[in-house]
Amino acid sequence: TKKVHAILTYNGTNQLIKKDVPCETDQLTHVYTFVLRPDATYTILIDNVEKQTGSL
Repeated sequence: TKKVHAILTYNGTNQLIKKDVPCETDQLTHVYTFVLRPDATYTILIDNVEKQTGSL
């Protein structure tokens, strides 16, 4: 599939972020960044552009 999977392990179980984040599909190289904050919020960046944000 052509989507970004974000899976975190917490207390021995995998926690999947269920929102779909489409990945880039061109022929270029891309930088994917996952930011997890102490207040249990996250941001997914592709090429330093925010694609999704939410809370766990």
